[in-house]
Amino acid sequence: MVGVAVNEAVEVKQRGNLEEALRFLSIGGDVIERFTPSLLCLLAIMTHFSRMAAAITPVKPLVPEHFQLSEVANLAQLHRLLHQFVVSTGQRFRLKLHIIGKALSITSRYLLRHIEDVILRRSPEEKDWQQVVSISQDFQRLSDESLQSFRVLLDSLSNDDARRLAQSLFLPGGSMKQSEDALLPGGPTHLQSWAPIRKQLPQS
Repeated sequence: MVGVAVNEAVEVKQRGNLEEALRFLSIGGDVIERFTPSLLCLLAIMTHFSRMAAAITPVKPLVPEHFQLSEVANLAQLHRLLHQFVVSTGQRFRLKLHIIGKALSITSRYLLRHIEDVILRRSPEEKDWQQVVSISQDFQRLSDESLQSFRVLLDSLSNDDARRLAQSLFLPGGSMKQSEDALLPGGPTHLQSWAPIRKQLPQS
């Protein structure tokens, strides 16, 4: 969804309609604000349920060369190093989830900052837009890594634990909120601190 909005914004800009392009870019920013807390919550829930698996399919570390942001590439490099020192597949899986979460928090902040900067300045500059595209590609890759890890976890859980995981994610009546409160450090206030992401953006 983020990539779709950003790519659509770029295509509209290339057709010469800057105002419409900025509108699509704003939609992309709104999606990031809503999606990032949910994805971080999913990673926390996955970490919890991974301890229930008797064995987890081995995962590979993130590849530094796949990322544009230097901070995220450095995190991936650290992940590659730590991966060699962690023995069990479960520990390696949880390490990867932790690194993905840290990388997502960095990427979402940078992406929102650059989107806001382009919108506020109504910038037509190609380099400004290309930077947004590059960071959005990092965000998309991290999202894909999260979903791949989710599939690994599902394959590793027993049927009963897989059902409990599904229930914690999808049951109506506030169960998702209860899972967030129980599994995220600091409870609900920790999750709420992610909602106004724009306020946490680094200042230029």
